[in-house]
Amino acid sequence: MYQFRRVLIGAALSIFSASAALTEPLVADAKSRIIDLMLESTATIALRLHGNPTKDAQIALARCRDAEKLAARYDPSLFYHGLIADCFGDADLQLNNKKSACAHYARALQSYRAVPANDSNYANGAKKIIRTQKAFSDLRC
Repeated sequence: MYQFRRVLIGAALSIFSASAALTEPLVADAKSRIIDLMLESTATIALRLHGNPTKDAQIALARCRDAEKLAARYDPSLFYHGLIADCFGDADLQLNNKKSACAHYARALQSYRAVPANDSNYANGAKKIIRTQKAFSDLRC
């Protein structure tokens, strides 16, 4: 019985390892969906869609989590991880959670700065650095 369990556990681990190794770069549809989720998050906060800043921020956080889950299915993309960290920072800022917002903005800056020069999002990453640095310094992180 013990040997049978070891075989089952070994088989399960090898299947998990194989599926983890099958990730692929972010495809256009996933990139588009992540951008849509970021826009929904930003619009929810900026337009105060529900008339309650706390509820709006919680809905925005949910959109950030959805984007994070989607991105996790693919190979890491520094630019998109930066966008997602920015998303969390903006929602935390709306919730007056300065410490968490600062941590997310710091993570976003780290991701944007690490985008390689040959990446198609390099120029966008440079622009996002300026925006995120401003938010970071405005908060006196």
